[in-house]
Amino acid sequence: MNQHQRSEVEICDEFWPYTKAETAAKPSKRESLIALIQAFLSKRACVRCTFTVADEKYAADLLSRDVSFDQIQRAIALGCCRKYVSLLNGFNSEPINSLGYFRELIEEAEDSETPAGYWSYVMLELEHLEAKWLSKVKDAADAKLALAAASKAKQTR
Repeated sequence: MNQHQRSEVEICDEFWPYTKAETAAKPSKRESLIALIQAFLSKRACVRCTFTVADEKYAADLLSRDVSFDQIQRAIALGCCRKYVSLLNGFNSEPINSLGYFRELIEEAEDSETPAGYWSYVMLELEHLEAKWLSKVKDAADAKLALAAASKAKQTR
């Protein structure tokens, strides 16, 4: 062999005591769907889900039971809409912090008698309610800053 020419040698498994490095494989369909679920959850302002191992296992379980991504997405949208309505009505509740929050809603989103147009409405309503809630939160934060500034101004007089 020419020592100036580049070449590659592969040692057979029975002579190599170490594990071989895996090549960068494409993510499986399951991993891709789990990533989509995680991305859809992270878009919502009412969700503070860090997507734990339990969430990943639950998502994998849903996919192994052939629950479609659309059904999961519908359940998340429906749950978030209900959460925003609760928040807008003044109920001081915690943000959603787990995929398990949507467990019953996933069953509800499976109903085949629900027209497809309803789910389009839910998606639009989700955007509308989220924008309304974010505006309310921003206004409340601005009001708190104004009160704090006014209070500080009184103290310095």
